[in-house]
Amino acid sequence: MQSSRYHRRTILHLALIILIAAGGCTSGPGRATPTPTPDLQATVDAAILATATAEANEAAHVATAVAATQTATASSDAEATATPGASGPVTPTPEEIPTETYVTMTEEELAALIEDAVNEAFVATESAATVTETATADDTITQEEIDSVEAVIADADEAIALAEELLLVYAGIYGELATETLVLIDDMEALLAATTEMVIVMTDILVEVDTALEQGMEVSDELLADLEAAAIATGTSAISLQQQAAAWPTTVEAELTQRANAALAIQATQIADSRLEAIISAYDYIEITREALSDGRLSQDELNTIAQVGANAIAGIQAKGGAQMQDIPDKLNAITAGVARGQIPQVSGQLQSLEGALPSRPLRP
Repeated sequence: MQSSRYHRRTILHLALIILIAAGGCTSGPGRATPTPTPDLQATVDAAILATATAEANEAAHVATAVAATQTATASSDAEATATPGASGPVTPTPEEIPTETYVTMTEEELAALIEDAVNEAFVATESAATVTETATADDTITQEEIDSVEAVIADADEAIALAEELLLVYAGIYGELATETLVLIDDMEALLAATTEMVIVMTDILVEVDTALEQGMEVSDELLADLEAAAIATGTSAISLQQQAAAWPTTVEAELTQRANAALAIQATQIADSRLEAIISAYDYIEITREALSDGRLSQDELNTIAQVGANAIAGIQAKGGAQMQDIPDKLNAITAGVARGQIPQVSGQLQSLEGALPSRPLRP
């Protein structure tokens, strides 16, 4: 059957895509590129290998993230003042990201939403694979089983689409600041895309099976074997997706900790010569921070500027501010750390509180 041979080639091709996505697209000198053969067992073997590769890849992600968190924590004396809770791969973003839905969230909250969405995609995809494998286990399939498989495939497709959308939103808002998180985002997006293609293959096969049943024909063993192979590869993809989702929160936390500590570690380059200049420098910090956050996004240059102006203001206040302003540096550090950790919705209130704690704004000399 020409159609069956086509499905076998497509399933094998997509299984190899999943293998590459799960393995982080690793390549290098001296690495031979295997030539695939249209063998369904090879599809299953590739899918199993994808799971093993993904486990090693995500273990490396977790180890790197944990080490980064420990290093960043140990290297910063200013961490105690932070509010608790830099160039990487380029992730494509849509022309119009629906940021109005997510602008009231902190980076940690959006990251948690992504974790939930990717886990939902895993559960839905695994369910689609399991239901399909069960339906084909006896080498026959009924109309009722087809309906059940189509329903779980539709759920998987919807869950994958939501996860993809949230990853694009995150990259659009925080992409310029992220490094390790963008690496993992690229991995997840590649695997989600490959899983989507595999779901499409399963859907196409189901259409042929459904058509055969409607015409009173017997569904061929080859077609059922193709459907089962696609389900196996999809289930392997789901496992890899779960592993990446498990690495996500650790990676995000390490990223945020490093970013905040780096911002707080910046040293003053200009110190006020008088109390008047020290007060003005604090107001300058408020203005610069508000302007940087006015579009709901933050660039690395903006964060660097906020951190530098904050360090200058702190040094000036500590030197010339007097006893009445000695609590202001802690407020400035907390705001800078909050900005760096993506706590943008809360920063607005913190800036207002800081402004209220300062003496009246003087005129510039």
